[in-house]
Amino acid sequence: MKILAFFAYIPTTKDGERLIVKIKSSVAENEIYDTFAIIYRRYKILKQSEVGEYFFKETSDLVNKLCDDFEKTVREENS
Repeated sequence: MKILAFFAYIPTTKDGERLIVKIKSSVAENEIYDTFAIIYRRYKILKQSEVGEYFFKETSDLVNKLCDDFEKTVREENS
């Protein structure tokens, strides 16, 4: 549920809009990961008290995997 809330947050930001454009184009994977990491860090700062430390503790090592999952959701929406 918290991951879905995070994924819903992404398109509401300027960086999130850019990320979605990058995913839809042929930008290098590292650039997508870098942009996603920026959004993740900003979300952590803004929502840590609301979401809880446990979410960020469990996902901090999985940021690239979260990015891959988000990328799949964007690509599925375009199918």
